[in-house]
Amino acid sequence: WALAKLGGICDAGLAHAMTWRAAATVDQFGPQDIAGLLWALATMGRKLKADVAQAILRRAVETVEDFTGKQVSSLMWALAKLGVQVEEVLVDGMCRRAVATARDYAPEDITKLLWALA
Repeated sequence: WALAKLGGICDAGLAHAMTWRAAATVDQFGPQDIAGLLWALATMGRKLKADVAQAILRRAVETVEDFTGKQVSSLMWALAKLGVQVEEVLVDGMCRRAVATARDYAPEDITKLLWALA
């Protein structure tokens, strides 16, 4: 997250190392960690290798019921921006979670989510 906020001024090696470390420790990640990681990578214009994406998205499916509306919209926006192939089980789970948390959505969360699903 911080690298993205700083404009990605560190070299690509750091983002690469942190992405691989995230994949190795993904079982410790909660929804905020998952959404924040993918948002940061998308904001920095980084790409995810398929095996890394698969590990992170598996964890997202496992924790889908814990996502807030903001986390759902950030995750879905980031996945769309990254061009990651997403399995139907994740999209379905996130859409169900979006319905369950709809009353909590701010205008920017609504637009991010709908853009991602378009």
